[in-house]
Amino acid sequence: MTPDQWNAALDNYRREEAAYANVAVEYEAACRAYDSERPDAPEEFTTYGLTDTISIDRDELIRRTELRIVVNDYVEGNPDREPLTAQERGAVAVKATRLVDAFAEWRQQAREVELRIYAPAEKKHDAACDKIWEARNKLLNTPAPDAQAMLFKVDILARLMSESLEQDAPAVALIRDDAHRLFGEA
Repeated sequence: MTPDQWNAALDNYRREEAAYANVAVEYEAACRAYDSERPDAPEEFTTYGLTDTISIDRDELIRRTELRIVVNDYVEGNPDREPLTAQERGAVAVKATRLVDAFAEWRQQAREVELRIYAPAEKKHDAACDKIWEARNKLLNTPAPDAQAMLFKVDILARLMSESLEQDAPAVALIRDDAHRLFGEA
């Protein structure tokens, strides 16, 4: 491997690193915008188990919500309660249907904000992550022509390990510092 190959890999890495930094700023801004524009879910949804992760059909969701209403509103704290009256069962069905319909509307509004703000930024961010990852791998797999290049590779690895293994960050920093001390700040 020649120094020219190292320099080409290094230049590409630095270019992709700068591009990623710009995209990361845009992505963080999009996340903040998404968080501020996304409608807040009423607490009532959580109370009755209506969360973003639900992926069942409307009828099943109504049935499950009815059960939660019965437990939360009628049984909890009152285990000896008599069975629900027909009027109470009707009120439960109406409340469950109202909640599920409001939840579906809220979800649709949240999804529209996600598609308009977050999804495009996420796609761009993912593409930039792929490019910086490829550039980093190419650089790390290019033989270092000198001590300075080797220390640069050690710094990249130390940063990666510190980000992914927080509990190992002190040991990783020590290894990086040892490499710089032993091989000089070339």
